[in-house]
Amino acid sequence: NIKLKTNDKGYSGQIYAQNTKIINPAITVSADIINGSIDENKIEFEDTKVLAGKNSLNIKGVISDYIKENIQLDFSSSGNIKSRLNGYINPYKMILNIDYDIPSDAKIIIPGFDKSELITSGTVNVSGSMLNPILQGQFKVPEVSIPEVPVNMANMNVYLNGPILKGNADVQNFTSGGIAAQNITSDFSLIKTVFYLKNLKGTAFDGSFDGEIAYDISSTECDVLFGGQNMNALKTIEGAAGIKNALTGTLKFDADINFKGIEYSDMMNSMKGNAEFEIVNGVLANLGSLKMILGAQNIISNSVLKNTAQNITALPAVQSASEFDYIKGNLRFDKGYAILEPVVTSGPSMAYYITGRFHLLNGTVNAIVLGRLSEDVASILGSISDFAVDTITSLIPGLESVTTKLAKTMTISPDKVDTSKIP
Repeated sequence: NIKLKTNDKGYSGQIYAQNTKIINPAITVSADIINGSIDENKIEFEDTKVLAGKNSLNIKGVISDYIKENIQLDFSSSGNIKSRLNGYINPYKMILNIDYDIPSDAKIIIPGFDKSELITSGTVNVSGSMLNPILQGQFKVPEVSIPEVPVNMANMNVYLNGPILKGNADVQNFTSGGIAAQNITSDFSLIKTVFYLKNLKGTAFDGSFDGEIAYDISSTECDVLFGGQNMNALKTIEGAAGIKNALTGTLKFDADINFKGIEYSDMMNSMKGNAEFEIVNGVLANLGSLKMILGAQNIISNSVLKNTAQNITALPAVQSASEFDYIKGNLRFDKGYAILEPVVTSGPSMAYYITGRFHLLNGTVNAIVLGRLSEDVASILGSISDFAVDTITSLIPGLESVTTKLAKTMTISPDKVDTSKIP
């Protein structure tokens, strides 16, 4: 509503607006009440409470020369975001030239992540076509926290150079759960509601990574193409899966995945896609070693086998069986699981062919492991190596059905599986 009064000097009046909203898929800006005054030269707005997403700030300012070709703007904000905006817009030629400055650290809640906090300061110039303006400037971001994902970043620099939210950035430190990365660089852009990271590179777990990410702010859908090289497998598996002392070696991987959601559980349950990896020149420890298998419940629950297992696990031949030349795996993600299709290992004394699935949230695994041992290792296993259906039934005539049932609870005869798949 605009109410004007005329006098000898011209006119003056008041501006009043209620429930004003600017709605964009990425963010909604709203003000309950806007009050202002108007005369022939300027429109002046009183201190107004504005919500930009979940960010609350007070804005006041002046629009002058508003009936001329270049309309002058001079606004400032207080509250969590202390900033200054000045420049001009030309609605006839549809051009603008505006400077926006955040002189000191402001705390901002990132749209779509209500628990997040981004601390930033910097300047940007917005110029050119009002329909597709060019942004040029730099912002320092000492800290970003997004608990919903979860992600934390420290010491980021953002450089804007192009259409809205196009530019590049570097981050000194990045953490997400147990994943830690350093010296990250990336190009970025926002096209409609999709935020893109391209030429993404950095270091993590003593190696390097690269990839591309596309995140739809409106739908929370995320597409990821990601690869890693020369990574420390021991550190990577502990950081990414939480399994300590799993295995050693040098890891490389490539992943093409898609997921949706803000909460971590929603992301894992909705994940689709594939990944492949290879680890070379390592040693199995808490994940897949012969010593670990000999400690399985279906072995140690039998007193004879338990004693044998305890006596041989410390022998050098059993220890060396954990050495491998490579582990190769193909993973398919579906309904909260990483499905092994398959994972194979090969070493001087032992090889595996593994199928099954791993639950991404609770860490449980249900797998079938086909294994092959070299003769020098098999020869020291004693009663464990003899523990096959045919051997037992031949030793105890007349108890075939009982012993067969017992043996099947502990082992599967190699005759019933395709051992040719084992490397």
